[in-house]
Amino acid sequence: MGIPLDADFDGDQSWFGMSDHGRGRFCGNHQAVTSILNASAEIVVFGKIFTSAEHPRWAEAACVRDGRFVYVGSREGAQAFVSAQTTVVDVGEHLILPGFIDGHTHAFGGKISELYMAHLLDAESVDEYLSILRDFIGQHPDYDVYLGMGWSNGLFENYTPTAALLDAIEPRKPVIIRSSDWHAYWVNSAALRAAGIDRDTECYPGGKIERDGEGNPTGCLRETAMWLVNPVIPRLSVEQYKTAILAVQDKLLAYGDTAYMDVVLNFDHTLDVYHAYEALARARRLKMHVFGGYMIDACDDPETEIAHACALRDASASPMFHLTDIKVFVDGVVEGGTGFLDEPFASDPAYHGENRWSGARHIQKLEDVVERANRAGFAVHFHTIGDAAITLALDVIEKAQRRTGLTDARNALTHLQMVTPEQIGRMKKLGVLAVVNPYWFFKDAVYFHEVEVHYLGAQRAEREYPHRSFYDLGVQVSMASDYPITAEPNPLEGIQIGATRMNLDADPETLLNREERVSVEQLIHSATAAAAYQLRAESRLGSIEVGKSADFVELDTDITRCPPENIRHARVLKTFVAGQLAFSR
Repeated sequence: MGIPLDADFDGDQSWFGMSDHGRGRFCGNHQAVTSILNASAEIVVFGKIFTSAEHPRWAEAACVRDGRFVYVGSREGAQAFVSAQTTVVDVGEHLILPGFIDGHTHAFGGKISELYMAHLLDAESVDEYLSILRDFIGQHPDYDVYLGMGWSNGLFENYTPTAALLDAIEPRKPVIIRSSDWHAYWVNSAALRAAGIDRDTECYPGGKIERDGEGNPTGCLRETAMWLVNPVIPRLSVEQYKTAILAVQDKLLAYGDTAYMDVVLNFDHTLDVYHAYEALARARRLKMHVFGGYMIDACDDPETEIAHACALRDASASPMFHLTDIKVFVDGVVEGGTGFLDEPFASDPAYHGENRWSGARHIQKLEDVVERANRAGFAVHFHTIGDAAITLALDVIEKAQRRTGLTDARNALTHLQMVTPEQIGRMKKLGVLAVVNPYWFFKDAVYFHEVEVHYLGAQRAEREYPHRSFYDLGVQVSMASDYPITAEPNPLEGIQIGATRMNLDADPETLLNREERVSVEQLIHSATAAAAYQLRAESRLGSIEVGKSADFVELDTDITRCPPENIRHARVLKTFVAGQLAFSR
């Protein structure tokens, strides 16, 4: 029955005990009984079912056999699938949705910081950062290098952390702390020395070493400059990555996710994360559908890397793990001063940010990456924060499309902080998908008022993160958390913020661009059917339709009818993957 999951089927009689609806008696000959049993369903669900399909959008019943939906429609029609062996349940006023699909995460990354590093994401001041780091170092005196994750630019003087702060805690051993947005390292002097970084060190394209007035590095490495300390960072083992993946799997299933994209499997320039996923898939320990991305940068050879990605895709093909995308960073982030903007930064009128593919030679390389990837059947997933980065991405997509004739490559732009209406129109024309992060679509006290206004100016900051504009111009929109950049990847919270454009407390002072609100049903669709389309899985995932995998979620609240500001209070009661229970509250 479906894909085996390590679930306990005995603890919930409402779903897995025989209900009165399912009891009955067969009469007639053995052949007739066998025929009826073969046509019956293993599970029949009655209730309010939002299918995320075009038709019907709503249903009263869904029937599951062999891990797939075999009927979706009326209560009356579902009766033909009920036998004595059928588990039948009526969820009453609860809501059934397709399983959520997170279109862009760094799933393993959120857990490795909690399990193996100093975890700073919950801290709210530099003093808290230093206290956590001091305790972590004291608890691990045997470590040769201290790692951490989670600091925010906006909490530091001049928006930049310094080595001196870390030197006061640990002057001898390297300390390397990744920022909460994953686009910078905060390092101590010992780390700079170990990596050989000094006033004469040059960056890779798109990188930035923060320096003092005399050109000396001050302890912050942004974008590709982070690679300079990679030789100093101890590698985690494949077993440690497997532990982190299984832990984040439990987290995501509890939020109602049944599939996700882990966009950079080679983030540390190794294949350890890829091998961890592949081993878990072979051992049938993945309870969710996992899609992977393979990163290619400006210093890589496109032909070699695409060939390598093809070999990995062929080796990894399994029911639950697929390598589907090539990941490309075009620029950095606004809060680090590295997003690539048409108009210069408000904080520096001579600076437009960092283009990681600057210069004609690198742009030609990027064109080659996109053309080769699309011909090989990969979508290209572009990190694009600034409007200049979006223009560059669309230009290379358009050239690749003219050369290949491929108009359904499912290339996607993600994050999309600064976007013009003209660019959205080009996305529609080229069939480029928008992978948005509604979790961020409000005026955060630190990020918006203290960082984004500083870097963009108030007028541009007010226009950031369009959403409804994509729908109005017919662009395909899917939803993503970018976990752990979003600390808690709860789709219900993303849906609430996308519908209100306010923080989770619905504070009117946090309202960001009211005109860009979208409906709850649009957001559900973006987190289910549209995300499946993004991942070329729409024929088997993303909606409650006959023939598709029976991935669905039971909520205790109908979020399409409750006030949008209350959606966060809805709870996932059960999550099913391929018709089997993967999470129960």
